[in-house]
Amino acid sequence: SYCSAECQREAWRRHKKMCREPTEEDLPLDAVLEKVRALSDADDNTGVLRWEHRLEDLLTACTGETSHDEQDELLSYFACAHNHAGNEQRSADLHLRRAEL
Repeated sequence: SYCSAECQREAWRRHKKMCREPTEEDLPLDAVLEKVRALSDADDNTGVLRWEHRLEDLLTACTGETSHDEQDELLSYFACAHNHAGNEQRSADLHLRRAEL
């Protein structure tokens, strides 16, 4: 809370110099997971692959009784997306990781 409108304006002048719009990198992992699921359900393979840079974080975040199923699901999404994109080797690598769970 600010003591006056002037104080708030002054603070904003300093803050806006370092403030930025949130990016996809700022999304929490649960939101990324929901996006990947929705993209996969819509057969948007390019969209799924846009999130592959977050795959390891997503896999690590899978915990609890359903962690194995969630990890399998994630690897399947990305393996299928790579397969549809013609990246057979990457798809095979991800399927191998699924088998090793």
